[in-house]
Amino acid sequence: HPSLFLILIIFGSSSFIEFTSASDTNCAELRSNVNGFQNQSLVIGDYVVLGNIADEYASANQNWNVSGYWSVSSGCDLTACQDAYLTTRCQTFVGAPTPTPSSVWRSASCKCNNKQCRCSNVYLKPSVCARAYFQRNGCNVCNAHYTEFDNSSPIFPEAWTDKIASFLIRPGCTLEVFDQEDFDGVSETIEGPFVEV
Repeated sequence: HPSLFLILIIFGSSSFIEFTSASDTNCAELRSNVNGFQNQSLVIGDYVVLGNIADEYASANQNWNVSGYWSVSSGCDLTACQDAYLTTRCQTFVGAPTPTPSSVWRSASCKCNNKQCRCSNVYLKPSVCARAYFQRNGCNVCNAHYTEFDNSSPIFPEAWTDKIASFLIRPGCTLEVFDQEDFDGVSETIEGPFVEV
């Protein structure tokens, strides 16, 4: 399939179906062990992906360009990576009372073992129009890597270009995918709920 560079998201004006809500389980927590940052903490919920921790969660009180460690809840599995968007230098940690090794963690995904992995169980936040997965049939895969799209992030992360294998699209949304940067080149309109590319 052609490289997928950019995506334009169009929310439908009619009401749309809500996917099954995920549990409120805290899957893991990232804490800093660097002087001056010991009080900062970032919780990741069950079946959640943090694509770029340093950029997405930076604030006046939080700096994630420093070393930290994860505490993973019992019954949960965490994949944490030293590069953004779960691309490389990743490790998997199974829930245990012992914290993970310290590192500058750039991205993570977490999943607790008490649910089935089916497209119908996927929770999409109200602002999210679609998910793009590395794997074919990605929304049925428990450890699938994905990125989410809403009106504030209509562009594929560069590391994901040419790697997308499937989409899960909220009913009422339409995606337009381009094979070149800057919304140029050949485009394709995609409607869900589930599409393989």
